[in-house]
Amino acid sequence: MSISLRHYFYKCYTCGLQVRTAVVLAVYKKSLHLSLKERHTFGNGGGPGEIVNLVGIDAQRMQDLMTYLHAVWYSFFQIGLAMYFLWGQVGASCLAGVVVIVVLIPVTKFVAGWLSGIQKILMKARDERVSLNNELMNAMK
Repeated sequence: MSISLRHYFYKCYTCGLQVRTAVVLAVYKKSLHLSLKERHTFGNGGGPGEIVNLVGIDAQRMQDLMTYLHAVWYSFFQIGLAMYFLWGQVGASCLAGVVVIVVLIPVTKFVAGWLSGIQKILMKARDERVSLNNELMNAMK
């Protein structure tokens, strides 16, 4: 099991790295074709900061997605298989674990929403910081 799991993660990380490289390359090529005016008004007005976030943060998220994308379907299969084997060993008391999982779903949703809000604030601050640094560098020229 451990060898096959390690091989699975190795393949997922390799595929994720290829996806990340493709995203970084695409954003970089696109940014080379933009004029200076277009670069400063890119996206929601974030300018160069937003381009840097696309290259750094969003490309990393695409890479991470490759690793955990299959968890959407195999988690149900894994829980079902575990429940089948546990039922044979401990009987109906194995349902307590399923109840805990079901009860924690709303809690997980709340925490994920809260973290998403914090992440948006952090991304906006990063955009502003990179734009300010870019403005300072242009002023030094």
